[in-house]
Amino acid sequence: MTSSIATVLFTDVVDSTALMQRLGDERAQRVFERHHRMLTETLAANGGEELQWLGDGQMAAFASPADAVRCAVAMQQGAGRPIDGERLRIRVGLNVGEIMRGASGDYFGTPVVTARRICDAAEAGQILCGSTVAGLLAGRRASPGVVDRLE
Repeated sequence: MTSSIATVLFTDVVDSTALMQRLGDERAQRVFERHHRMLTETLAANGGEELQWLGDGQMAAFASPADAVRCAVAMQQGAGRPIDGERLRIRVGLNVGEIMRGASGDYFGTPVVTARRICDAAEAGQILCGSTVAGLLAGRRASPGVVDRLE
């Protein structure tokens, strides 16, 4: 088992089940594949490491909370662009702390669980972060309203 301090980012497509029902499995799969590609490219461009896919969401890690926030903003902007005529709405959650990696390659620990719960609490188009992320970014220039803190 190994551990490291990282900022964890989770994404989730809002109302993905309803989208699949409306589009049908094959068309929805094409939309999700293009969406996954966009998220992966955005992650790579912002210095993140893809940890795993969880259904229609992505879990990633960053050495810097500022890089994670920049990536989250870029992901939200990318999700707003039409894919096959569809605009996906995503929610994003961020948390920082010591994450662990087990022998099986799975990532775990309180920071990971908390980041997922923060993501689940976000609304469509919203980026939420834990208070530790907000504290680490205190004094940094940010776009107003881009990131909300969840305590």
